[in-house]
Amino acid sequence: MLYLIFGAGLLGVLGHWVTRWSQGRTQSTFLDYLMTNKAHTISSFFANIMSSGVIYSSTPEDLTGRPLMLVIIGAYSAGYMLDSTLNKDHRSIELIVAEKLKKTREEEDDNETVDDILRDINSD
Repeated sequence: MLYLIFGAGLLGVLGHWVTRWSQGRTQSTFLDYLMTNKAHTISSFFANIMSSGVIYSSTPEDLTGRPLMLVIIGAYSAGYMLDSTLNKDHRSIELIVAEKLKKTREEEDDNETVDDILRDINSD
């Protein structure tokens, strides 16, 4: 069952990338996303290992049915959340900043600075 829980956590990492990609917040492939910032990816991976261990150790061995599905959903959610917190795709942030600056210049609104744009991105 530990492998099932860990696999669900890794699917959460993939789910986080798919969400970013579908929202246009990254232009990277999944492999590029993982390899661009190796330190962040390693942090996400080890946090996923630790959360999988905690979930596994707190789960009865003979779990089946609906309770097992809840454990799997929890592991997926943990993987998604940990990757969202720890793993960033800085190239996508650079693209977002460039696009917003271009849009700002087109609208002739010179009041918005790069710091304002980064603050907006980080609050998302």
